[in-house]
Amino acid sequence: MKKLTCFLLLAFASFSSSLLADMVTVTQASFISQDTPGSTHGSAMTISVDPANPLTKGLLQTPIFTSEGGTIPDGSTITSATLDLVVTTGTSSNNVMDLHRVITPWAEDTVTWNSFNSGGVAGTDYDATAEDGQVPSGGTTTFNVTSLVQEWSNGTANRGVIIISRNVPTAGDGVLWDSDDTTTASNRPVFNINYTAVPEPSQFLLMGLVAGVVVSFKVWKKRRQA
Repeated sequence: MKKLTCFLLLAFASFSSSLLADMVTVTQASFISQDTPGSTHGSAMTISVDPANPLTKGLLQTPIFTSEGGTIPDGSTITSATLDLVVTTGTSSNNVMDLHRVITPWAEDTVTWNSFNSGGVAGTDYDATAEDGQVPSGGTTTFNVTSLVQEWSNGTANRGVIIISRNVPTAGDGVLWDSDDTTTASNRPVFNINYTAVPEPSQFLLMGLVAGVVVSFKVWKKRRQA
Protein backbone atom coordinates (compact mmCIF):
# COMPACT_ATOMS: atom_id res chain seq x y z
CA MET A 1 0.00 0.00 0.00
CA LYS A 2 2.84 2.40 0.83
CA LYS A 3 4.42 1.72 -2.56
CA LEU A 4 1.12 2.41 -4.33
CA THR A 5 0.62 5.66 -2.42
CA CYS A 6 4.14 6.89 -3.20
CA PHE A 7 3.74 5.96 -6.85
CA LEU A 8 0.47 7.84 -7.22
CA LEU A 9 1.75 10.96 -5.47
CA LEU A 10 5.02 11.00 -7.39
CA ALA A 11 3.20 10.53 -10.67
CA PHE A 12 0.92 13.44 -9.87
CA ALA A 13 3.79 15.66 -8.78
CA SER A 14 5.71 14.85 -11.94
CA PHE A 15 2.70 15.63 -14.13
CA SER A 16 1.84 18.89 -12.40
CA SER A 17 5.36 20.33 -12.37
CA SER A 18 6.78 19.09 -15.68
CA LEU A 19 8.88 21.49 -17.73
CA LEU A 20 7.14 22.52 -20.95
CA ALA A 21 8.35 24.34 -24.05
CA ASP A 22 6.55 26.56 -26.53
CA MET A 23 7.66 28.39 -29.66
CA VAL A 24 5.50 31.48 -30.16
CA THR A 25 5.80 33.15 -33.56
CA VAL A 26 5.48 36.94 -33.49
CA THR A 27 2.30 38.16 -35.18
CA GLN A 28 2.93 41.92 -35.16
CA ALA A 29 6.22 43.54 -36.17
CA SER A 30 7.01 46.98 -37.51
CA PHE A 31 9.50 49.82 -37.32
CA ILE A 32 9.18 53.56 -36.97
CA SER A 33 11.34 56.02 -38.90
CA GLN A 34 12.25 59.60 -38.05
CA ASP A 35 12.63 60.39 -41.76
CA THR A 36 9.05 59.33 -42.54
CA PRO A 37 7.31 60.18 -39.25
CA GLY A 38 3.77 59.71 -40.54
CA SER A 39 4.33 56.40 -42.36
CA THR A 40 3.49 52.89 -41.21
CA HIS A 41 5.72 49.88 -41.88
CA GLY A 42 3.64 47.04 -40.49
CA SER A 43 3.60 45.13 -43.78
CA ALA A 44 7.34 45.44 -44.42
CA MET A 45 9.25 42.18 -44.79
CA THR A 46 12.06 43.46 -42.57
CA ILE A 47 12.42 45.28 -39.24
CA SER A 48 14.85 48.19 -39.45
CA VAL A 49 16.83 49.44 -36.45
CA ASP A 50 19.40 52.14 -37.16
CA PRO A 51 21.02 54.94 -35.14
CA ALA A 52 20.88 57.39 -38.08
CA ASN A 53 20.28 57.96 -41.80
CA PRO A 54 17.49 57.26 -41.06
CA LEU A 55 16.96 56.79 -37.32
CA THR A 56 14.67 53.77 -36.95
CA LYS A 57 13.38 51.62 -34.07
CA GLY A 58 11.82 48.15 -34.19
CA LEU A 59 8.58 47.05 -32.53
CA LEU A 60 7.33 43.50 -31.96
CA GLN A 61 4.45 41.95 -30.05
CA THR A 62 2.35 38.79 -29.95
CA PRO A 63 -0.13 37.04 -27.62
CA ILE A 64 1.69 34.56 -25.37
CA PHE A 65 -0.58 33.80 -22.42
CA THR A 66 -4.13 32.46 -22.43
CA SER A 67 -5.67 35.71 -21.21
CA GLU A 68 -4.20 37.39 -24.31
CA GLY A 69 -5.25 34.65 -26.73
CA GLY A 70 -1.99 32.71 -26.43
CA THR A 71 -1.32 29.13 -25.37
CA ILE A 72 0.74 29.37 -22.17
CA PRO A 73 -1.27 29.45 -18.91
CA ASP A 74 -1.18 32.72 -16.99
CA GLY A 75 0.90 32.50 -13.84
CA SER A 76 3.34 29.97 -15.27
CA THR A 77 6.91 29.97 -13.97
CA ILE A 78 9.23 30.93 -16.81
CA THR A 79 12.54 29.08 -16.63
CA SER A 80 13.96 30.61 -19.81
CA ALA A 81 12.75 32.76 -22.70
CA THR A 82 14.42 34.24 -25.75
CA LEU A 83 13.36 36.37 -28.70
CA ASP A 84 15.11 35.14 -31.83
CA LEU A 85 15.46 37.36 -34.91
CA VAL A 86 17.05 36.39 -38.22
CA VAL A 87 19.46 39.00 -39.61
CA THR A 88 19.10 39.91 -43.28
CA THR A 89 21.55 42.86 -43.30
CA GLY A 90 23.89 44.26 -40.66
CA THR A 91 26.88 42.66 -38.99
CA SER A 92 28.60 45.65 -37.37
CA SER A 93 30.66 44.89 -34.29
CA ASN A 94 30.34 48.52 -33.16
CA ASN A 95 26.66 48.66 -32.35
CA VAL A 96 24.61 47.23 -29.48
CA MET A 97 20.89 46.80 -30.03
CA ASP A 98 18.92 47.19 -26.79
CA LEU A 99 15.54 45.53 -26.20
CA HIS A 100 13.06 47.31 -23.89
CA ARG A 101 9.56 46.47 -22.64
CA VAL A 102 6.90 48.62 -24.31
CA ILE A 103 4.43 50.46 -22.07
CA THR A 104 2.29 52.29 -24.65
CA PRO A 105 -0.29 50.28 -26.67
CA TRP A 106 0.36 50.10 -30.42
CA ALA A 107 -0.64 48.13 -33.51
CA GLU A 108 1.53 47.31 -36.51
CA ASP A 109 -0.89 48.69 -39.09
CA THR A 110 -1.18 52.11 -37.43
CA VAL A 111 2.00 52.82 -35.45
CA THR A 112 4.21 55.62 -36.78
CA TRP A 113 7.04 57.75 -35.46
CA ASN A 114 4.54 60.49 -34.69
CA SER A 115 1.90 58.25 -33.09
CA PHE A 116 4.53 56.63 -30.88
CA ASN A 117 5.27 59.93 -29.16
CA SER A 118 7.91 61.08 -31.69
CA GLY A 119 9.84 57.85 -31.50
CA GLY A 120 8.98 57.05 -27.90
CA VAL A 121 10.07 58.45 -24.54
CA ALA A 122 12.03 56.28 -22.11
CA GLY A 123 10.04 55.68 -18.94
CA THR A 124 6.78 56.73 -20.60
CA ASP A 125 6.44 54.68 -23.78
CA TYR A 126 8.98 52.00 -22.91
CA ASP A 127 11.05 50.96 -19.90
CA ALA A 128 14.15 53.09 -19.48
CA THR A 129 16.19 50.01 -18.54
CA ALA A 130 16.87 47.52 -21.31
CA GLU A 131 16.00 43.86 -20.81
CA ASP A 132 19.00 42.81 -22.91
CA GLY A 133 21.47 44.15 -25.44
CA GLN A 134 22.97 42.23 -28.35
CA VAL A 135 25.37 42.93 -31.22
CA PRO A 136 23.98 41.49 -34.49
CA SER A 137 26.64 39.39 -36.21
CA GLY A 138 24.71 37.65 -38.96
CA GLY A 139 22.60 34.54 -38.57
CA THR A 140 20.22 34.81 -35.62
CA THR A 141 20.20 37.49 -32.93
CA THR A 142 19.00 36.08 -29.60
CA PHE A 143 17.70 38.37 -26.87
CA ASN A 144 17.25 37.05 -23.32
CA VAL A 145 13.72 37.99 -22.23
CA THR A 146 13.21 35.56 -19.34
CA SER A 147 12.49 38.22 -16.72
CA LEU A 148 10.20 40.13 -19.07
CA VAL A 149 8.10 37.11 -20.02
CA GLN A 150 7.80 36.25 -16.32
CA GLU A 151 6.42 39.76 -15.70
CA TRP A 152 3.85 39.21 -18.44
CA SER A 153 2.98 35.82 -16.93
CA ASN A 154 2.43 37.53 -13.57
CA GLY A 155 -0.04 40.00 -15.08
CA THR A 156 1.97 42.94 -16.44
CA ALA A 157 0.38 44.10 -19.70
CA ASN A 158 2.07 42.51 -22.72
CA ARG A 159 2.56 45.34 -25.20
CA GLY A 160 5.61 43.83 -26.77
CA VAL A 161 9.13 45.15 -27.10
CA ILE A 162 11.01 47.94 -28.81
CA ILE A 163 14.57 47.54 -30.10
CA ILE A 164 16.75 50.64 -30.14
CA SER A 165 20.33 51.28 -31.24
CA ARG A 166 22.46 52.14 -28.20
CA ASN A 167 25.57 53.56 -29.81
CA VAL A 168 26.49 56.94 -31.27
CA PRO A 169 25.63 56.93 -35.00
CA THR A 170 28.36 55.72 -37.32
CA ALA A 171 28.14 54.47 -40.88
CA GLY A 172 26.98 50.89 -41.34
CA ASP A 173 25.68 50.36 -37.83
CA GLY A 174 22.08 49.58 -38.72
CA VAL A 175 20.49 46.15 -38.93
CA LEU A 176 17.58 44.56 -40.76
CA TRP A 177 15.83 41.52 -39.31
CA ASP A 178 13.16 39.41 -41.00
CA SER A 179 9.67 40.44 -39.87
CA ASP A 180 6.47 38.47 -39.39
CA ASP A 181 5.67 39.21 -43.05
CA THR A 182 8.76 37.61 -44.55
CA THR A 183 7.94 34.88 -47.06
CA THR A 184 10.14 32.28 -45.33
CA ALA A 185 8.08 31.20 -42.33
CA SER A 186 11.05 29.72 -40.46
CA ASN A 187 12.78 33.13 -40.52
CA ARG A 188 9.99 34.98 -38.73
CA PRO A 189 10.64 36.35 -35.22
CA VAL A 190 9.89 33.84 -32.50
CA PHE A 191 9.75 33.62 -28.72
CA ASN A 192 11.23 30.35 -27.44
CA ILE A 193 9.84 29.79 -23.95
CA ASN A 194 10.46 27.06 -21.36
CA TYR A 195 8.07 27.08 -18.43
CA THR A 196 6.33 25.19 -15.67
CA ALA A 197 2.57 25.61 -15.76
CA VAL A 198 0.42 26.35 -12.72
CA PRO A 199 -1.54 23.17 -11.85
CA GLU A 200 -5.08 23.22 -13.23
CA PRO A 201 -8.04 22.86 -10.82
CA SER A 202 -8.60 19.39 -12.24
CA GLN A 203 -5.12 18.41 -11.06
CA PHE A 204 -5.93 19.49 -7.51
CA LEU A 205 -9.13 17.44 -7.78
CA LEU A 206 -7.12 14.44 -8.90
CA MET A 207 -4.81 14.82 -5.93
CA GLY A 208 -7.81 14.95 -3.63
CA LEU A 209 -9.24 11.82 -5.19
CA VAL A 210 -5.92 10.01 -4.77
CA ALA A 211 -5.80 11.02 -1.11
CA GLY A 212 -9.41 9.92 -0.67
CA VAL A 213 -8.71 6.51 -2.17
CA VAL A 214 -5.70 6.04 0.08
CA VAL A 215 -7.63 7.00 3.23
CA SER A 216 -10.62 4.83 2.29
CA PHE A 217 -8.38 1.85 1.66
CA LYS A 218 -6.66 2.26 5.03
CA VAL A 219 -10.03 2.48 6.82
CA TRP A 220 -11.29 -0.61 4.99
CA LYS A 221 -8.10 -2.49 5.81
CA LYS A 222 -8.33 -1.66 9.54
CA ARG A 223 -11.97 -2.75 9.69
CA ARG A 224 -11.12 -5.99 7.96
CA GLN A 225 -8.31 -6.70 10.42
CA ALA A 226 -10.50 -5.89 13.46
